[in-house]
Amino acid sequence: MLGRLGITLHRWKTFSETLQSIQTTYENNLKESVMNKENVAKRRQLQSINEKYVSLTVLLKDARQLESDKRILLIEEMSESQKNTIYIVVASFLIAGLLSLALVLLTNRQIKTQLSQVVLSAKDISLGKLNSEQIHILTNDEIGEVSKAMNEMRANLINIVKTIKLTAENLSANSVKLKGYSKNTV
Repeated sequence: MLGRLGITLHRWKTFSETLQSIQTTYENNLKESVMNKENVAKRRQLQSINEKYVSLTVLLKDARQLESDKRILLIEEMSESQKNTIYIVVASFLIAGLLSLALVLLTNRQIKTQLSQVVLSAKDISLGKLNSEQIHILTNDEIGEVSKAMNEMRANLINIVKTIKLTAENLSANSVKLKGYSKNTV
């Protein structure tokens, strides 16, 4: 586009120089004609050249104004397009920010929910409530692994308590038998 603009400017410059030379020729010939008191036909001829010069000058000014108006319109359109692009970029950043915030809040809520279940389960175990519900594992991340470990610990503690209870019952039964043997022997 810049190359085309350079060619157009060169043409305008050449055209302007041509018009200027016509004007200079007209002014010089008219002065000479008036001084020499030459005939009216020559003056009319010079007057015709001057009228053509004036009309070409007006045409040139109009063409320049038209090109200038086109340039201004193009600049305004580019400016409007640039504003729209900026609005789109800003809106995109705002939407991305809001989506990021929503994801952070959602993730935070999920983590809090799982951690509160783990804490509740740990409190139940510390109070000896081994028959409470198992933790529902929602993810496979570190919190999910802790939840799984808490469920396994609860199951192991239940098995240990059952084993201790069974051993205590066996020990009690054996103790009763032993007491019975010792009464018979004494």
